[in-house]
Amino acid sequence: MKTISFVIFLLLANLVFAQENLSTALQQDKIVAVVNHEVVTQSELEELLAVFYMQLANQYSTERIEEEMEKMRKVLLGRLIEDKLILEEAKKQKLEVPEQVFEQRFAEIKTQFKNEAEFQSALEEQGLTLSDFKKRIKEQLLMSTMVEQKVKKGITVSPSEITAYYQAYPAEFIRVESVEVDSILCASKDSAQRALSLLSNGKDFKEVKDEFSAGSSLGLIKKGELAKNIEDVIFNLKEAETSRVVETETGFYIFKLLREIPEAKASLSDMQEKIRDYLVREKMDKRFSEWIEDLKKNAYIIIK
Repeated sequence: MKTISFVIFLLLANLVFAQENLSTALQQDKIVAVVNHEVVTQSELEELLAVFYMQLANQYSTERIEEEMEKMRKVLLGRLIEDKLILEEAKKQKLEVPEQVFEQRFAEIKTQFKNEAEFQSALEEQGLTLSDFKKRIKEQLLMSTMVEQKVKKGITVSPSEITAYYQAYPAEFIRVESVEVDSILCASKDSAQRALSLLSNGKDFKEVKDEFSAGSSLGLIKKGELAKNIEDVIFNLKEAETSRVVETETGFYIFKLLREIPEAKASLSDMQEKIRDYLVREKMDKRFSEWIEDLKKNAYIIIK
């Protein structure tokens, strides 16, 4: 399940973010791994790496990016090898993707683009024909179907397993104290003080907010999410009480406490579906790892 969602994400991200053009890809198209009768090419690996490079570019230094990319290169090569094995197994089983399922997925991906021209431009930038693109989608769907059959089918979670997990990890089900807060954000302290003065004289909070605020309300806040100086103010307010002016990095705030939600432990009945979903995913991960390792043991794999 994890593998399939990861690969489908990359299929779309490829088209939107990757910078390689067709001529460059062809120059780099050397074989980096052999998987039975299939090969993994340098261009396939570089396409996936390009996605992660875009994500890292604005976060790390050049040296750190190189380190992270080298780690990711090994991870992605492993993923590509697994994909080849899964796809080969799907073909052995003579699995087919229903046309309706394919058309639905194709339509979902196209909605990520503003219009047909942008979609076609993305294909051209990636050096893909429409036929290539559709083939990739069908392969991803084939792998998804294969994993569904081999990994998810037959997995169950009993009520006793859910209860046992709930009792074993009580800290996971504590709902931390939280508050729902309305707020007024002003660009200057002078504006904030004038807004506070109107509130002190009885003017409605919403009216003052409409007149002065430059931002949206904070909404529901869990304890520990905001800076201590802000939380010290918010979590000491009484319901319907308005705070003093609070200076922050983004401006000057006035807070109003709408409601308090005290710390509490979620009941088993409230959490049983989430626990069931977690345990199903855990069992699927274990079964997937075992299945993939079995495929690898019986496969001819060379990493160059």
